[in-house]
Amino acid sequence: MSFSYKYPITSGYGTVNNTTPSISLLAAPGAGKLLRICAGIVIVQVAAVGGSGIVTLQDGSTDILEWDANSVNSFPINLTEIGLALGTNNALTLLVGEAVTTQATVYAAFTAYIVQ
Repeated sequence: MSFSYKYPITSGYGTVNNTTPSISLLAAPGAGKLLRICAGIVIVQVAAVGGSGIVTLQDGSTDILEWDANSVNSFPINLTEIGLALGTNNALTLLVGEAVTTQATVYAAFTAYIVQ
């Protein structure tokens, strides 16, 4: 059974780095609505310098997934068509941080549908 065909699909992508350490990949869908994340990928294109680098995916301001950003790597995510529900009217945010010298450069792209 396909759930997502009934709902609007949304997607977003972007890059975070030392200059722009936080971006909203998927905008908050509006009052009374929520995003269900189906799939995505996080790619550490340039590793953090100095150690301790972290890439974080957030539901609004709550951490939901974290990855090591101290080496070049990719992290594909498949949450099936049921998806991972975010909080009501929360955006999907990507951040880099905690590196000692320079933050990593990280690209990410995600697809979700909006439950109304």
